[in-house]
Amino acid sequence: MARLEELLVSFEENFSLDELSAINTEEEALASPLRKSALLALEPIISHLKVLEERKDTSPETYQRLEKIYRRFSRAIGFCNTYAPGGSRHD
Repeated sequence: MARLEELLVSFEENFSLDELSAINTEEEALASPLRKSALLALEPIISHLKVLEERKDTSPETYQRLEKIYRRFSRAIGFCNTYAPGGSRHD
């Protein structure tokens, strides 16, 4: 869990959520190096959340707190076809 928290802090330090949120069109999204980098940085966060979700020694409150941070990042990036914690995929 410590590694996941490090990844979340690093993401927020390295990516402006305001800049990511300002990407409005599909053309902008596909052409944006910032968005591409953010998507790559989100992958290990998603992987760690999957593992954490499956572990039984993590409190629901802790998982929900970390997932909430992930979802904030994901919303700033915009739609992407990737894993959504909770076992579903989102587009």
